[in-house]
Amino acid sequence: MSIGSVKLLMVDEKRMTTDLDNAGYKKLGITVKTATSFEAVDRLVKEETIDVIVFNYDFKDIDSVQTCALFKSRNETADIPIIFTSVQSLPKKILKSHLGPDLFVEQPVPRSFFIEKVKTLLDEKTRDTSRVDHGGMAIFDWAGQPAECEIQDLSQSGILLNTNLDIPNGETVS
Repeated sequence: MSIGSVKLLMVDEKRMTTDLDNAGYKKLGITVKTATSFEAVDRLVKEETIDVIVFNYDFKDIDSVQTCALFKSRNETADIPIIFTSVQSLPKKILKSHLGPDLFVEQPVPRSFFIEKVKTLLDEKTRDTSRVDHGGMAIFDWAGQPAECEIQDLSQSGILLNTNLDIPNGETVS
């Protein structure tokens, strides 16, 4: 995903972005939507394609932790990256939760730094679908044993191997 086609939803009572900031985002092609209530956030993610949600953790009108957990648990919103910003540090239990934010950025947030963080997060969350067929073989170790299998195809995000081995999801092969 190009950073120039990103739709950002910022949740904050103070409008996290000033008009000057909005102009800077607009120059980069980033559309910034804002919301100040749970209802507005929920409506926007249902009605529009939102690429990233940014919560000001310090904004007390919305429980950002509970809202984040709700969105991460819903199939239709689980893949939307969520960023928390705050002038205070976040409790580790929030950052380590599988239903917590994908990224935490401490405020004040310089726009260029923030945009780089968003780009990195989106790169991690999206997968390039252009794939190249490959007719080769891969030799690897799994559970201490050598194995060999066909390389099905290659992409920017990795290699797809075709094997009859019953390798559990998340298992590491070398």
